[in-house]
Amino acid sequence: MTWGGLRGAVSLCLALNLLAAKDAPDFYKEVADDILICTAMVVFMTLFINAMSVKGLLQKLGMLDISASMHAT
Repeated sequence: MTWGGLRGAVSLCLALNLLAAKDAPDFYKEVADDILICTAMVVFMTLFINAMSVKGLLQKLGMLDISASMHAT
């Protein structure tokens, strides 16, 4: 499940939560913007890289081939 990129939702929610602070000073909001941008870039890049490599990983593990016993069920 982690190879599929399901871990990014929590980090994006935490980064968005930083922007929701109403009474924060101005420098806090500037840092929160930078954190959100960095977090979004990391999440999207890991999703992209994992999506491009998951087929090769499954082929190396032999999980794309359906055996005769699996056809019987």
